[in-house]
Amino acid sequence: HKGVISLFGEHFVKPGIFGREYGKMLNEAYDRRLRGYYATGFDIEEEEARRMLEEAREFVKEVRKYLEETGALGTQGENENG
Repeated sequence: HKGVISLFGEHFVKPGIFGREYGKMLNEAYDRRLRGYYATGFDIEEEEARRMLEEAREFVKEVRKYLEETGALGTQGENENG
């Protein structure tokens, strides 16, 4: 996972395709996931969880927009029918 995050930064954040905040969102989400999975006694406040969920929605929206604009997703019919 960390390698993919690093490559996202190198190929999409560094050249300016996505803003630095998207790299930061991805890193923070990954770090929280690791801590939640492996750390004992790790709790997250509801407000922070809501913020992270909103950031995840924004991240997915922007990535989807980029993929659509570059033609990487194809048309909806192509996705549904292979």
